[in-house]
Amino acid sequence: IAMVARLTVGKKKYADVESEMWQIIDKADQLRAELTAAIDEDAAAFQTYLAASRMPKDTPEQQSQRDLALEQATLGAIQVPRTVARKAVDLMHLAVKVAQTGNVNAISDAGSAAALARAALTGAGLNVRINCLNLLDQNAVSSFLAELAEHETQAAEADAAMKLALSERGKLQL
Repeated sequence: IAMVARLTVGKKKYADVESEMWQIIDKADQLRAELTAAIDEDAAAFQTYLAASRMPKDTPEQQSQRDLALEQATLGAIQVPRTVARKAVDLMHLAVKVAQTGNVNAISDAGSAAALARAALTGAGLNVRINCLNLLDQNAVSSFLAELAEHETQAAEADAAMKLALSERGKLQL
């Protein structure tokens, strides 16, 4: 996304969108850094879950403490993929924008970026769903799954907009 925007700035043909492209570059670079940091955050959340699962459970009190720790660790493990899902949709919107208004010679790169963001959403969604299976708090589960469904709806809309930009603006046969 940032590459397409960078290939747009400084071109006379795209002078009217240059300011917007600089904003997209900043946002795309920021999201890339945040998603890269999410790798370590996800690993840490998993380690917290593993530690909770290894807690003793020999007495009712230990079992209760373990159950509470597992519930909290599971909630923590859901937070990273929830965030990744939201940011993946943000990336898809940025990819659509650069496909619609950026350098048409790099439109396939915008499409590739959207596809990769969609894959990130899919993977994050799978992680949210699997972790929800372990949650006792069904209100939280319902909320997380509804939020995920909204992200997936937005992603489907972005997919359609990208396909339109690729076929009409980019003259790609899809």
